[in-house]
Amino acid sequence: MEFGILFTSHPDHAREPYPHRDVHARVTAEIQAADALGYDTAWVAEHHFSNQYGIMPDVFTYMGYLAAKTSRIRLGTAVVTVPLYEPVRVVENLAFVDILSGGRVMIGLGSGYRPYEFAGFGREFEASHDTFTVVDRLGDPHSPMVQRLVELMP
Repeated sequence: MEFGILFTSHPDHAREPYPHRDVHARVTAEIQAADALGYDTAWVAEHHFSNQYGIMPDVFTYMGYLAAKTSRIRLGTAVVTVPLYEPVRVVENLAFVDILSGGRVMIGLGSGYRPYEFAGFGREFEASHDTFTVVDRLGDPHSPMVQRLVELMP
């Protein structure tokens, strides 16, 4: 049996005021503790334009940082909101973090569920869910980059 833990980076406004440096320090310390305690995977949640629920705008950067701060725990995205990105950048960023972490990256991909995150990027929430699927956005399923992405999936 394997154990993972999800980190949503919720701020405690009484103790972790904006710009929430303390939130990220706390979550990093929690992930380091999970690594030391033998947890198998730390999942980090991507959220944009929120001061309440999840304040992690860039899981790729954060996972690269965590790769240097941890030694064995796998690092997973929970989730990358694919319609908000250029798909090739998703694959490239994940592959790069996988290199930096020594092969410890896992991925979760999704289409998103918070309309205000789409509005913040100037994207239509309904249109992006109706006109393509997450897999369609990734391009040719036989390309080497997409094949590597599939290998990273749990």
